[in-house]
Amino acid sequence: MIETDPRDAIAYYNRGIAYCGKRNYDQAIGDYTKAIEINPRFALAYLNRALALAQKGKNGQAIDDFKMAAKLGDNDAQDRLKRTGITW
Repeated sequence: MIETDPRDAIAYYNRGIAYCGKRNYDQAIGDYTKAIEINPRFALAYLNRALALAQKGKNGQAIDDFKMAAKLGDNDAQDRLKRTGITW
């Protein structure tokens, strides 16, 4: 929980997922960014931030995050990128 442990990357990540589920992409991006600041090797945070960025039409930033997620070991990042329709 963020209030009790503001350095909990997973709490920010989970709240970002909840925001995405409600299509509150700006808030989701903020929480994924905070999770990444706390844990720069959090591949799923990069992946989900990429998906939220793609929803906002920020394709260049989304591609960067998809690449980072793949670099950090997320095997689905490239497939997810293809499904968004973004080309690089």
